[in-house]
Amino acid sequence: MKTSSKIFLALLVLIVFSTLLVDLSLKSAYQKIRLDDPFKNYETMAVQPFHYLYLKGGNSYAIVFSQATKPTMKVMSSRKTFLTSTRHGDTLFIEFRVAGGSTKREPESLPRGLLIGGPAVREIQVDGSAVSLSNWKTDNLKVTLGGNASAGFDYTHITQLTINGNHNSICNFTKANYIGQFNLSLKHSSVAFLSEISYTSFIPQLRDSSLLIFNAATAAKLKK
Repeated sequence: MKTSSKIFLALLVLIVFSTLLVDLSLKSAYQKIRLDDPFKNYETMAVQPFHYLYLKGGNSYAIVFSQATKPTMKVMSSRKTFLTSTRHGDTLFIEFRVAGGSTKREPESLPRGLLIGGPAVREIQVDGSAVSLSNWKTDNLKVTLGGNASAGFDYTHITQLTINGNHNSICNFTKANYIGQFNLSLKHSSVAFLSEISYTSFIPQLRDSSLLIFNAATAAKLKK
């Protein structure tokens, strides 16, 4: 056999062997993935306790904020490089630099890019991001929205909620929300959708072409 043929055969065997090794490695890694794990595409990030939260970024991915026994944060693996977080005193600052200008303004209709959990928060400020507040039970919460921000509320039970909507922001109450005293201030063409919400008292203030949009049930309650 010619030397060139021997070299070609050796290279062919090496390529086949390397391909088999890569295939076995990928198969082993795949088998370790729990396909039923809802967080399989997320990476856990370290986060210190906080009572105030500032969110800034685009609105093409939703930031889901839920009540938890301890501070937690998970980011979609493919969007990890878009995340910056720092804490100053009692405030957690998060910048999630995903694209803005999404035509889907409802957080529940967007892919979940960032998941945050916290046991107690007093105030949330959102600048340009889409945030979903889910499963919250607390005495007092203040939410400030600006810069085309949007906030969706579901399964919340809040004794006193204050929302300030500015600069074309949207807040949407979608599922099983109970508010004791509800203080709502909207300006700069902001909108609030009161779809599924009950409350003891409601104090709205609207300016600059802002809107309140009710369904039949919430509109009937307002007239009482």
